[in-house]
Amino acid sequence: MFLSNKIYSIVLCILIICSSCQNQKNKIEIKTIEKLEQITLKDVSDLENININHIQNNIDLGKLNILELEGKELDSISVELIYFEYREYLNYINQTTAIINSINNLKHTLTINQKQLNTLKLDYKKSKNKRHDLDEYLKNEKIFVKTTSKEVKNINTILPQLNAKFDTLNAKIELIIYEN
Repeated sequence: MFLSNKIYSIVLCILIICSSCQNQKNKIEIKTIEKLEQITLKDVSDLENININHIQNNIDLGKLNILELEGKELDSISVELIYFEYREYLNYINQTTAIINSINNLKHTLTINQKQLNTLKLDYKKSKNKRHDLDEYLKNEKIFVKTTSKEVKNINTILPQLNAKFDTLNAKIELIIYEN
């Protein structure tokens, strides 16, 4: 009886060791996916922290001021003087409208990507063998997360600059509108 329990214990230990070794085969991939998930969560958070309402208000104000400006009967000298500000003002409206669209698309894309990363991680975790068939998907996810993260960082870099530029241009445009 004692020998039987000893053999049973040894066999159980061997099985546990073998089982844990099997799970180690995909450990690096799982860690990589967890890092990608963290990056994606940070990107989602960064996008959520952008005050889209403020940007949309600036766009609406800009459109209104452009209509006001176009309704003014300005002489050719005044038109020449405001041409550059007017052009930059229009550029701001177009750029920020495009950025808002990008933000909305990125939010949707990142939500889908979070699900894909989770599914990929589960596939690796459930497998007792090395999953070389999933490695290509993981490689693509790395590239995708890097690309989307770069887009999010770019948006967060550009927006404050655009908003500061808008404030300056808006003051000039409003001065022209209300001066004449």
